[in-house]
Amino acid sequence: MAATAQGHNQPMKDPFDPLNTKQHQASAMPTGWKIVFGFVALIILGNLFGTKSTTTTTATATTTESMASKYPGPWSSDFNLNISKALVKHNASGCGELWHRAAKDSSTEHLVYCTPSGTTWTAYLVWESSGDVIGPLKTAPDIPPPK
Repeated sequence: MAATAQGHNQPMKDPFDPLNTKQHQASAMPTGWKIVFGFVALIILGNLFGTKSTTTTTATATTTESMASKYPGPWSSDFNLNISKALVKHNASGCGELWHRAAKDSSTEHLVYCTPSGTTWTAYLVWESSGDVIGPLKTAPDIPPPK
């Protein structure tokens, strides 16, 4: 049983922690910042997976770049140290089997599909040069998993 102050049912405060900061160490980031980062992540994901359209002043039709055209493939299961480092740094899970394909306009940007079992797949977007990762995401509807 935890020590309590005399005559009180409250736990004794740590004399070496007068501001009682140990109780607040479970969360490394304040809740307000988590919300801000959550909104930023949603905006980034919306820009990446949302409809991207361009129009000209003379045309009314729009063009949309699909994920399949942005990451045309082919799939590769070759080991890529930079992708692996980025996923580990991001604490990505379920990557027992990992496949990747480069973006058509950047050889260091990859769509990565991971699976722990070969049946359930998770997607990540990985930038080798910066080590940035977005995900986990649902797989793209126009890019089926490999195999």
